[in-house]
Amino acid sequence: MRYVFFFFLLFLLWGCGSKVIMPLAVGNEWHYHFMYHYGGVSDTSATQENRIRVIKDTIVGDERWSMILTNCGDTTSGESFVTNRTGGLYRFFRKALMPSYDLPYPATVGTTVVRRDTFNWAFEIDSLYVQSTNKLVTVPAGTFSTFLYNHMYIFISPNSQGADTTLHEEYYAPGIGFIKGLYYNSTSKVHPNEEVLMDYKLY
Repeated sequence: MRYVFFFFLLFLLWGCGSKVIMPLAVGNEWHYHFMYHYGGVSDTSATQENRIRVIKDTIVGDERWSMILTNCGDTTSGESFVTNRTGGLYRFFRKALMPSYDLPYPATVGTTVVRRDTFNWAFEIDSLYVQSTNKLVTVPAGTFSTFLYNHMYIFISPNSQGADTTLHEEYYAPGIGFIKGLYYNSTSKVHPNEEVLMDYKLY
C-alpha cells in the first residue's frame, strides 16, 4: 500500500506544474545576454546585456497588473504591464487600446493564437504556435523544461514597399519565465540573433 501511495504522490508532483508561465512578484528580475548577427552572418557582430524587472503592482480597470521595466544595454526601452489570467499571460502598453494575449498557458501542442495590433500607423500580425510543452533547454542560468512558442511576425509599415517577416522561437519555463529566444530576420532559419538567461532572482 505504501508503494501505491508513493507512486500516486509522484504522479501528482509530476502533474502539478506552476500555475503561471511568468511569476510577477515585485522585485523579480531576469538578466539576459543578447547576441546580434547582423546580415545573417555566422560570427557574432555585437552583444548586449538586457534586464527585465517587476517594479510595482498597479490597477488597470478593476484588475491588478504588474509593471515591467526593460533595460536593453544602457537604454530603457520602456514600461509595459503584464498579468497572468486563467488562459495565460496578457500584456498591456500605455499606447494600446486594450490588452494583448501574449502567451497561452496552460496549453497543448498545436495551440494557435493569431494577434493583430496597430501601432503608430503600422500594422503587425503575430501568428503564435505551441510547438512543445516539455522542451529541455540549457542556458547559463541552468537547465529547464520549457514551453516552446513559435512566432511569425508580419510587420507592415505605410512607408515600406511590402511586409517584413521575422520568425521567433521563444522558450518559457513555467514558474520561472522567459529562458531563451532565437530571432530570425527572415523565413530562412539561418544564423539567428540569440538571447539567453544568465541569472534571475524571484521572490
